[in-house]
Amino acid sequence: MSYTADGTVVLGGDAATVVEGLRWKDEATDAEVALPEALTVDEAAALSQTWNPSWKAISLASPRIRFAVTKRIFQLTGQLVPDHQFESITTVQTLLHVLKKPPKPATLTQEIQKRHPELLDLPNVTVAPKRLTRGDKEVALGRFKLMQKEFKKRDIPAQGHGWTRKGKEMLEG
Repeated sequence: MSYTADGTVVLGGDAATVVEGLRWKDEATDAEVALPEALTVDEAAALSQTWNPSWKAISLASPRIRFAVTKRIFQLTGQLVPDHQFESITTVQTLLHVLKKPPKPATLTQEIQKRHPELLDLPNVTVAPKRLTRGDKEVALGRFKLMQKEFKKRDIPAQGHGWTRKGKEMLEG
């Protein structure tokens, strides 16, 4: 690379070599490319324990660097840093803290199954993994099929209670 008197940049050298380096190479033999085996979770945890924790103190105070790092993290993981937390990121440690998701809270059903399994054996207690709707109760009691037959007999649409919006009436016309 050289400069002319008026300040423009002139690239010198073999252009064919540069172009060849930019071309996509589709066919690579197995001998050329040996993909490393994926680490297990235990191996990755053991490897991360051997690292010096000083890398977490790397400064991300510059907005340009912070943006570039968060953009690359989004490209690789799909995790987006919320805009309101972007300014608070000053080091890699704070970035990791923002990206770390809290564990999903256990549902009430899971807690009951874990803490009080004796309740599940009672004949008058049922534990459902989701909220029971009117339709679920009607199916459990056996009324659902009877209702469907009556709807069909009277030519009423048998779509269930969720078919129309609240506060709206079905009009024929």
